[in-house]
Amino acid sequence: VARVVAHEAVLVYAPSGAGKTSLLNAKIIPRLRAKGCHVLCPTRVQGPAPDAATAVKVRNPYVYQALARWRQSDEAARQNVPLDRLPNMSLAEFFECRGIESANERHPRPTIAIFDHFEELFTFYPKHWKKRREFFEQMREALESNHLLRILMLMREDFVAEVDPYSEILRDSLRMRLRLERLRESAALQAVVRPLERTKRRLTKEAANQLV
Repeated sequence: VARVVAHEAVLVYAPSGAGKTSLLNAKIIPRLRAKGCHVLCPTRVQGPAPDAATAVKVRNPYVYQALARWRQSDEAARQNVPLDRLPNMSLAEFFECRGIESANERHPRPTIAIFDHFEELFTFYPKHWKKRREFFEQMREALESNHLLRILMLMREDFVAEVDPYSEILRDSLRMRLRLERLRESAALQAVVRPLERTKRRLTKEAANQLV
């Protein structure tokens, strides 16, 4: 959480199934909000195909899918971002149109933009592979446009090497990277047992160990 607040862009990676999204929703987002950050709902760079008329206007499919999810989940975006502009909108234009905290505010607070399952940038829309570089260029533009914007990316570790050709596009070359390991036995046991503590149900020790 401290590193997300302190750095423009942070990449978190882990083995498939290690619990990246669970950790994000259970702890990272609540703690960021407790620190006063404005956290947009996690988005992804792939999604349902737009209708034919919209698809023709889409400037970058990865950006479009991310913005479409944000607009759907965020009230301010629904109010301030015109739907007809979305297909051709950049990340920087989206944040400007939506309105995020600025350094001129009396009590400015960081806005956290989260890209979950970020490996999908390299597994979806292969015919648009050239648009991947543009995606990183748009991230840089968005970060340069607002110094209180922070970007958090979560992805599977077997795709981290795919990021390297684009990392120099960002000002810090995406040097802030964190690896999550799978839960060890004692931590996994807590994950199985403790969610039931405030309920009337319990797992036997044998059942909990079998799950672990």
